Amino acid sequence: MKNSFLLLSISLGILFSCSSENQNTNGTCNGGANLCFDLSGNTISGNAYWYELLGSKMCVFLTDGVKEVSIDIGQLMDVQDFTIVNGSLYSQSARITYTDKQSMPYVEYKAISGTLSVTEANFTNNTVSGIFNGVMQNQSTQETFTVANGKFINIPHQ
Repeated sequence: MKNSFLLLSISLGILFSCSSENQNTNGTCNGGANLCFDLSGNTISGNAYWYELLGSKMCVFLTDGVKEVSIDIGQLMDVQDFTIVNGSLYSQSARITYTDKQSMPYVEYKAISGTLSVTEANFTNNTVSGIFNGVMQNQSTQETFTVANGKFINIPHQ
């Protein structure tokens, strides 16, 4: 009986440990996209790339003619947590802009708060992955929207 209880306890511990780990990893985006997030219930996704910004920072960028997402990160290829800001980009911060180009005039959203974590910087393949959540503001109406389940997965350098 003691051995069964011990085995059950270890099994549950491993199960909960794996569940927590999965919540902290990037997971996947639908349709094979490498960047996705929910903006007040609407999924925004597509294929992005990253490039150096000002020599020591980086930008994860997606554009497909219908939408544009720019995620500026204050450190180049550095695994750490960043605070999302709506202002100057410094080493511990990130900025996110989303432009909906389906309507005229275009609708631009800027993140005004939140967190972004770079979870992997792969120097061999020159890719970066991470997660983010926060609040975006429509720049025309000033209305705010929740950003949830944000992830970028193995974003290649361009």
